[in-house]
Parts: sequence; C-alpha cells; structure tokens
Amino acid sequence: MYQPQTLGTPAGSVAANLASMAHLGRLTIYAGAGLSAADPTSLPGAAALASRIWRHLSSVFPLDGVSEWDLLAVADAVAEQPSGTALLRRTVLEVADMTGAPFNYAHEVISLLLCEGAVTVLETNYDNCIERAAQPEIPAVVRTPDELLHGAAKALLKAHGCATLPNTMRLTTAELAGIDLWANAVVQAQMSQDHVVFVGIGSVADYVRESLTAVVSVVGSEHLVLVDPGLADWDENDQLDWRLLLGDIAPAQRVATSADEFCDALLRAYVMEVCRRLTTLVESLADLHPQKLGVGRLLDAFFAEDAVSVLRWLRAVSWRPRAGQGVTSTTVTMQGLFAISGLLGATWTTGALGRDLVRLEPTDASAFAQAVTVLPLLAGEVVSGTDLVREAERRIAIARRSGVVLDDSEILVLCDGHVGTLGSAELTVGPDSDLDVVLTAAQPYVDGLAYDLVAEARADHLIDGSRPGRIVYIRASHLGVDS
Repeated sequence: MYQPQTLGTPAGSVAANLASMAHLGRLTIYAGAGLSAADPTSLPGAAALASRIWRHLSSVFPLDGVSEWDLLAVADAVAEQPSGTALLRRTVLEVADMTGAPFNYAHEVISLLLCEGAVTVLETNYDNCIERAAQPEIPAVVRTPDELLHGAAKALLKAHGCATLPNTMRLTTAELAGIDLWANAVVQAQMSQDHVVFVGIGSVADYVRESLTAVVSVVGSEHLVLVDPGLADWDENDQLDWRLLLGDIAPAQRVATSADEFCDALLRAYVMEVCRRLTTLVESLADLHPQKLGVGRLLDAFFAEDAVSVLRWLRAVSWRPRAGQGVTSTTVTMQGLFAISGLLGATWTTGALGRDLVRLEPTDASAFAQAVTVLPLLAGEVVSGTDLVREAERRIAIARRSGVVLDDSEILVLCDGHVGTLGSAELTVGPDSDLDVVLTAAQPYVDGLAYDLVAEARADHLIDGSRPGRIVYIRASHLGVDS
C-alpha cells in the first residue's frame, strides 16, 4: 500500500505547475480504472471485470465464443439476453465491491481537491471511492443531467455512470457510443479551457478520443498531462493507445508513475502554497524575531505530516466549510496560522496535529511546564461569536469524550472571522503576546478568581462536568506581528 511522502518533500515542477492552475480553478482531472486499482481499493480493471462477469454468468446462459477478457464483448453478449442489461449491472455490483471497497490515497487527494473547489473531475469508474474519501465531507457529484443543472460548478462528473445509481451505468458498446450529451459536452468544454490531467487511463474511450482530437487540432496539446505507469514504454511500444493518439506530446507531459504517487505530489504542491504565503508574511522580520521563529516551528509541524493530513486539518479548523468552498487561500486561514505562530514565538513548539486541534509544548525557555491544547476555529463566512462559541463547546465535548483531551485540561480556543463578541470568556491581549503572556493573563480565570469571566462549572455541564477544564477564547486577529 502506498506510503505518502511528507509535505516537505519537493513535489517537482510538473506538480507545481498543475497546483498553480488548481489554485486558479483551471485544472481538470480525468480519472480511469488505474485510479481504483491500487491497494487497498484493488478494484478490477476492464479485463479483470470482464472475466469476473463471464465466470459468474457462464453457467446461466452460453457465453461460448465470447472473449472472457473483453469487457465490451462480454457486456454486449449479456445485454442481448432477455432482461440482460439489468442483470449485467447487478452482476457488476456482485463481482466487484464498487460501493464498499476502501479508498486509497489518490482518492483522498482528489476528493479533498474537489472539496476545496480547486478541480473539476471527470471519472469513468463506477465506484464511489472518491465520494467517500473526504469523510466527513462529501464532494459534489454529477451522475445525471439534472444534477449537472442544479449542482456545483466544480464537481465529480461520473461520465460512465455510478454504482450508487445503477441505471446510469454504461457498460455496452451501444451505451458508450450514445454517451449522454451533457457528459460529452462537459468533456469537450473542460479539455478546451482547462489544464487536463489524465490519470490511470490506459485505453481511451471513443468519445474522448474524438473530443481530444478536435481540441488538440484547435488549441494544441500543451495543456495536457498523461499519468500512467505504462507510459514508461512510450519509446519502445508504438502501439500504446496514448502514443497513437498524441504521438508528439512532449516528454515532460508524460508522467510514468502511479496515480497515488502523482496525486501525492500534486497535493503537496497545492498545500505548499499556504506555507509560502505564511513565510512571505514574515520575510522582512529578523531571523530571531519571535514571530518568524513561530512560523518556522509551525511549518516544521506541517512538513512532518503528509499533504492529506495537513489539508484535512486546515479544513477541520474552519467553520463548517461547504463542498467546493476552499480554505487554503482565505484571509481567515492565514490569520489563524499567523496567530498560532505568534503564540509559539521563541518559547513554544508544536506537537502533533489532532483532527481539529493542535498541541503546543513549552521549551526550556518557557515559564510553563505543561503542554496546552489549542482549538482553532476560523469562520470563512458570516457567523456570530455566540454560534462560534457553541461550535467550540461541541468540538471540545467530542474531544473529551473520546479521550483526546482530558476532562481537567484547559483549552485555548483561537477564533476569527466572526461577528460580535465571544462572551465573558474572551481574553484580550496585545499582538506581540506569545503563549506565556496569554497563559499568564488567563491564569486568574483558570484559577477561578474571575468566575464572571469564565463561568463556574456545573456538575451536569456538557463540557465541564464535575472536574472542569476551563475554556478561554481569544481572537486570532489580535495576535501576530509582521513588522
């Protein structure tokens, strides 16, 4: 099973260029069976699926003379039988776990990019691994013309149908030849206006071949990138489907690697843009300035994780982002990261990233000895301070019930993007305050000397219970200096 690289691993120029197009909303990913072939998904490609259908039905009616490994031939033969089309679709779902197979790393990458609104995805696979891979988020999906009309602009378009709506699955020669007008139109439009990456496609469908030929004749092929391990045989195998179709495409546009490896590099490059922007904010500061040191320590924590983990965290600390609503390029996200860096300063360091938490640990230079849990909660849309506090309490309750945070631990909630106050538990400090300053200012509240500021615990309180751990709120926009 693929083991992702850490975020700090260089992604390469091809991935960096495509990631920049994703940030502009001008990247389309066209994904095929190779995407779902990798472990742990391990779904069959066309030939293997054909064999499974053939073996499953060969005892039901004769399939003599039908090539066991030719999916179109097997599908056509089954569909010719009475009620054959319905039987064919049910058989596909019986012999391949299209709706339950575990998703792989490439699925996660593509799903998260969809949730960011950074890509359009055209897929020929019947499985729903991409749809499940961003859990608990669900990207926008288009399986029918009605869903295209009423759905999101950036979505996963299932050109060959989906196992979750079996009547949309196109398997036979006739069904693929009569691909719906909406799917055909979208394919042509995306290939005409976006940079397009073909991932895991060894054999090109006729309707795609026709659209691609038309597009290349008008705008050229410089905006196309092919990704498949089989491309390593480009020079030796003159019968490669892609070579027959795009024989003059430049070597830099042929990436002979797995879908997992390529998607990992793409997402690393995409997330690294956040890191570059954060670094730019402090580039004029002296090397030993606390804010600059804090930025470096936060980035070190990011660089130790893989790109999926970092992007999941960035979306988790955001206020209920909708599918298609990006967080990596927003001002509120940068303000939140800048504030965390300010808290770190020269005396604290970053521990592990939780699902929506970050653990800050003191260095020997700190006046404090215990680690502190910080819950960033960043609103990218209009939300009241009261609603933000309620959401923070809900998240902390979940963290305490699951044992991620101890019942008697103090929590610092770092908020931004809201309208109005955060209530009596809001703490005000200066912009150059690090976590030592914040904890010192919060100490009277934590010790119970100011119950009008941090409410006295009730035994039946959802958050505090009988052994309270105080919650202190602070605005991210009050923290951090850039000069």
